[in-house]
Amino acid sequence: MKKAPSLKDAKKKTAPQAGKTAKAPAVQRAPMNLVGNGAFSSWMKDGRPKGWRGSASAAGKAQGQKPGSAALQLKPSKGDSTLSCPVKGALAGKKLDLAVTARVQDANALGMAVDYKTAAGPKTEFWYFGKSPSWKKETKTVALPADTVADSVSVRLVLRKSDKPAEIAAVSLTPAS
Repeated sequence: MKKAPSLKDAKKKTAPQAGKTAKAPAVQRAPMNLVGNGAFSSWMKDGRPKGWRGSASAAGKAQGQKPGSAALQLKPSKGDSTLSCPVKGALAGKKLDLAVTARVQDANALGMAVDYKTAAGPKTEFWYFGKSPSWKKETKTVALPADTVADSVSVRLVLRKSDKPAEIAAVSLTPAS
């Protein structure tokens, strides 16, 4: 009469062979966004998105790209309407992608910038977002110098020379791929 297999025997048959390990499929993770509240999901009582600096009169909340989401509206003014968001960390020598999803009615009206400090003083990388009456995403890459001061980086949005508002659905600053 045959003996029933024991639990010990069952483990031996299912255990991987020595030196061989089962490989899990690679998981693609989105790069970490260094901009806090870059999707504008939290707002302060004065009308600015949480974590963003600048005049409350320059900012407003608008309908976002997707139903139920919010967007930042930069309002026209006599001068520039500007909001910025500080980025924490030691980013010296890093390449970063600045991505902005926006609707802009006038060409060269919405500026997007990465500001930082080096041993030689403050520096800015600045681009204009193209005219787009529908939601569009633009990405620019910035290479920070090796002497970039820790915790000195910020992302800045500027509405210039426009009598129409710009709407921004998302802002991200991520390690360049």
